[in-house]
Amino acid sequence: MVLTLIIVLYVSIAGMVLLIGIKRFELKTGRVLASSVRPALARVSHSTVLWGKQFPYFVGRYFIQKTPVARVALQRMLARGLVWTEHLLEQMLHTLRRGTTPQKGGTPVSDFLREVTEHKRTLLRTVHRTKEKK
Repeated sequence: MVLTLIIVLYVSIAGMVLLIGIKRFELKTGRVLASSVRPALARVSHSTVLWGKQFPYFVGRYFIQKTPVARVALQRMLARGLVWTEHLLEQMLHTLRRGTTPQKGGTPVSDFLREVTEHKRTLLRTVHRTKEKK
């Protein structure tokens, strides 16, 4: 997965560098490369964008609304996704709490955590003071 993403990144970078190079060449020389192909390419890209915009509407209108099984499946999938996201956030919160609370009788807290705690206390004091003044 990571290798695929890295390859896609490098191909994207190479494509952008190529496009910038072609544009620079066109601006320097005043010539337009592949001028006869550009209108057809514009039509194809325009129709692709329009199709991409209409596809979710088509799926929602004709597949989800007209098919009760698909509607129930989508609802269950969304519900499971929400429950999974909530579970993931809870796990992250527990991990964060475990990593930031000082251990009793264990190793001493690092200087960095002490500094962060002091900075947090200072910020909280200033917030309380500004609320009391209002």
